[in-house]
Amino acid sequence: MDEKSIELLMKVNQKIQEIEDLVIDSEMEHRVLSVVMFGVIPEEALTEENEGEAIEMKSLFQFNIQSKDELKSVTEAIFQAYDREDPLDNLLNSLGLSLN
Repeated sequence: MDEKSIELLMKVNQKIQEIEDLVIDSEMEHRVLSVVMFGVIPEEALTEENEGEAIEMKSLFQFNIQSKDELKSVTEAIFQAYDREDPLDNLLNSLGLSLN
């Protein structure tokens, strides 16, 4: 993995730790559910020669859950949020505007 990717992963890991510390400092560990996954795909994996090949992604994981049931609840919420249509997109498209 290239140095730029490693540096990014290290910085993200520091930010994740800051969030964990904030939760602990707020004494909210027992009320917070969180799952963080952050991955970086190697640059060489993005070439046409590697299209369709398995990619080994370097990633970070942080969990603040107590059981597989909580994990299931969090992942279901993620799927629902991902599938949900954003009403702001509809409004902007009808006005001919884009945030991109």
